[in-house]
Amino acid sequence: MKRLLFNVLVGIFYWSVSCNAQWSSSMVLGMDFYQQYKNPEHVSDQGSSRSSGAAILAIPFGIQVSYGKNNASIALEAGANFAPLAIDVNEFKGFGAVSFPLMAKFNAGALTGISKNRLIGYSIGGGIQFNRTELFGLNEKFKEIKRSIFPTYVGELGVGGGVGGFNLILFLRIGFNQANAFSLNTGIVTKTNLFKSKTANNNKTLHQS
Repeated sequence: MKRLLFNVLVGIFYWSVSCNAQWSSSMVLGMDFYQQYKNPEHVSDQGSSRSSGAAILAIPFGIQVSYGKNNASIALEAGANFAPLAIDVNEFKGFGAVSFPLMAKFNAGALTGISKNRLIGYSIGGGIQFNRTELFGLNEKFKEIKRSIFPTYVGELGVGGGVGGFNLILFLRIGFNQANAFSLNTGIVTKTNLFKSKTANNNKTLHQS
């Protein structure tokens, strides 16, 4: 996963210096249908469950900045996902989970936000996500359990469509790390353009005139 992230970042640099394209920034807002986190193994667990999940009131939001041309773009996205009702259904410990994904993505078709002739598109990306469970209300029975922010290396696939600068996207994001840490987020998000630059060609023409 680390090698994939490095290759994507190299691709972003190559793209930015080799083509005339547009910059755009977008707001991302949605809802997870389901999410699950598994904390890395720790001696304080004492054989108890390390999982937490939510299917109600799990809200992802974030900002994406992209650079692309026609029907393809490369993007960087930073987000947060707050689920105040997340619990461990096997043995209740407390409420709440939060995650912070940081990803690089390749967008195609309508999901670029700049395509003029595509109504459907897809995205694929990877990066790192920081997760934390049992945010509050820790059960007295489990007071010895240590919960802290843990990272997972994530891959994400999205598919959706839209017109203009608005997209509706179904996504699946899965992450893994050492000590059997795990994260899963799936749901639906909207992506709305906040800013879109003129193409480099147009800017060059304006300077020449």
